[in-house]
Amino acid sequence: VGVYHLAIYLIRPTESAPFWLAVFSLTLALGFSLHTGVLEQVVGHHLDFVLGQRLSVACFPTLALSGLMLLSNLVPGFMSANSRSMMMGLAASVMGILLVAQPDLLDGFIFWLCLALCLVVFALWLVVTLFRTDFTEPREQRLLKVSGWAALVCFVVDFVNPPMSVGEIGFSVFGLMVWVTAVAFVLTNRNNEARKTMVALSRELESKNTAEFQ
Repeated sequence: VGVYHLAIYLIRPTESAPFWLAVFSLTLALGFSLHTGVLEQVVGHHLDFVLGQRLSVACFPTLALSGLMLLSNLVPGFMSANSRSMMMGLAASVMGILLVAQPDLLDGFIFWLCLALCLVVFALWLVVTLFRTDFTEPREQRLLKVSGWAALVCFVVDFVNPPMSVGEIGFSVFGLMVWVTAVAFVLTNRNNEARKTMVALSRELESKNTAEFQ
């Protein structure tokens, strides 16, 4: 999903929603691979413990930023330009702190701060998709509500019965994967509708030009 939407953004750089979905998806994949050790197996090299810890914690502010920017792109008027700039500055500040923080802080205050940012953004998504009508297209509403409830249930299950063993991922990752798939469908649906509109306008313009020359 991440690579596909990154390719879409490179083809049409004027649309930023695919870019932020690509960042979110790729960051989620990176965090998952770091947590389970898949990245080390693919690279064939053992990562330094502190480096892996910094990368894992850095995934949280990146997820929060990309999730919020994606929401602001899908719901026009949800955030002002100043609010987006402030969120980017906050994420950059947290990332800067991660680079110089002591290793013991990465499991303490900084970790919980980054996790709190993600939870705030997740709560905003739930409010918008479950309790508001910003998404007016019926299929988008149904799909985002189902995926939102699925992600919420997965988070609650992990909160009540958190994964304890090393490398155990719990249900939250699967809930996020369902949500990412739903958002990808929303973007695909909107791209298709935009393409149909452009084709119709092009045909209308072509017919008018033909009529004028005749």
